[in-house]
Amino acid sequence: MFHHISQMHDITADLAPMYLSQVGQAGAVIGVLRADAFIQKLPSPPAPSPVGAHLLRLSFSTWQDLPAYLRSLRKIAEPDMGRRKYEEWCKRIERLCDEKERLLSLSVPLLIEGQMKSVSPKSQDVLLRLVSPVVEGSGSPIHVDRPTPDLPGQVNATILAILHAGRVPFLLTCHLAQTLNTWWSEMEAATVLLLPQLVVHIEPHLPPRHREAMFSALRDELAAWRGQRPTIGEHRDWKWLPPLM
Repeated sequence: MFHHISQMHDITADLAPMYLSQVGQAGAVIGVLRADAFIQKLPSPPAPSPVGAHLLRLSFSTWQDLPAYLRSLRKIAEPDMGRRKYEEWCKRIERLCDEKERLLSLSVPLLIEGQMKSVSPKSQDVLLRLVSPVVEGSGSPIHVDRPTPDLPGQVNATILAILHAGRVPFLLTCHLAQTLNTWWSEMEAATVLLLPQLVVHIEPHLPPRHREAMFSALRDELAAWRGQRPTIGEHRDWKWLPPLM
């Protein structure tokens, strides 16, 4: 599941053009969670969703040479931050990135938060209803089966969750160009179905302390959102996000 990034092209290749400037301007990239899926349209009604979405493959990538990558940002970041602050920022990033599993455990709640902020209220309701049993261990578990003969399992959609380092870690959700060209109207519904599967798939890849950290962050989010649903542009100072500045 874990891979290395050797250059920015590894991240930006085949991204939809609308994301290229966002990724370039957001600052230091410290991890990339890639979810490859099979999506199919369904007649709705009677189906509860206009699409079926099946997670087929996950990968999480970190830098092969993180210090070299951070040095490449010096000319951009140091004039704004100052030398001392920039160097301390780099040290904190390197300490955080010592454990790729910790980065992965942060990426999952940040990805779900990003979707909760961007989808419709109806989709928020569905996402909470699907994620809650997985996080709280109540109700029937989500079954993540192999594709049936009617679902050949060929990847036809890809989500990239790109983890950045700012004051704290933050995440941008992007898609490959082909994914948006094919599924623009259906991506909201498909992503809502894929996120609970993503939590189920990632859990076994985390050691106990990072697994508990991920679920603790997800429980914090669920508790906050039951009181008040998040909105576009909203910012919350989550206690589980490590400070980098």
